Amino acid sequence: MSAAFLQIAGAALSGMAQIRQAQAEAVQYEMKARNEVIQARTDAVNYKVEGNERMRELLTAMSSSVANAAAGGLDPYGAMETKDLINMNSMKVAGMDIRKLNLNAEMAILRGESNAQQARLAGKAGVRFATLSAAANVATTGGQIMATSGSPIPPSNLAAIN
Repeated sequence: MSAAFLQIAGAALSGMAQIRQAQAEAVQYEMKARNEVIQARTDAVNYKVEGNERMRELLTAMSSSVANAAAGGLDPYGAMETKDLINMNSMKVAGMDIRKLNLNAEMAILRGESNAQQARLAGKAGVRFATLSAAANVATTGGQIMATSGSPIPPSNLAAIN
């Protein structure tokens, strides 16, 4: 075996190692992407739970205002009395809070999907550029060998080719 052949083989093996390393990093990026999606869904569920807690608080406040109205001598079933005004205001505030929480849940999902997509693209780009770098290293090594020795193929093999 000639030194030129060993240099090219070494460059090729080095390139393969670069590609394998980039593929391993792509797997790590995919795991990161999956974790981002899981975290986003967890955040969305937490926002939904908080919305349910706000609804329970609203129902408690409305029940309390009806009970206080009845205890105070007001008709608990009468329309447009003080308790109704209090309950309508409570529903308005709770509705705004719940809408904000729903929007936060949607944004958490979208943010997680966006971060996951970025991680996946980074992994793919890493493999693409490692492949390009490996090809460039092999080409550069071949060019250096041809510049110094004239041919990357040993002279004994040149006769067989011609």
